Amino acid sequence: MSPPEAYDLDRLHEGSDRLIEALPDDLPADIAAALRSPGVADWLRARPFQAVTDWEELQGQGDGVISVPQEFLGAPLPAEVTVRDAQQLLLLYQRVLLKGTVDQQRQLLHPQLLVTLWPALSDELPKPVVSVWEQRFPVLA
Repeated sequence: MSPPEAYDLDRLHEGSDRLIEALPDDLPADIAAALRSPGVADWLRARPFQAVTDWEELQGQGDGVISVPQEFLGAPLPAEVTVRDAQQLLLLYQRVLLKGTVDQQRQLLHPQLLVTLWPALSDELPKPVVSVWEQRFPVLA
């Protein structure tokens, strides 16, 4: 590995600029603005997140067992999550908020559980994700 002084910081910055320029044109304005903010990680700009626009659309389970879609599976998240298991539910909600489509968010996120988990989620999620969700849904702020 090269010592820090050997890194070409100008080239690294150019890579971030290219990611900003490559953001999709159809990205909602609030998400685009959040991703253009200084200090946003390149990995988040490379795969922009989504967010529902209507709180009433959230129809996730409030009790019982949730079947976890394949794209969210991975250690330590199992194929089924019990809503009463706060650790697993928190991990599922993190993944859905960060990587889920609007349709997946509608299907998997329960509004009251999201409010309950939000303090912990907002500590773990990237700032742009938190700011967009809190701007869209003041109940989370």
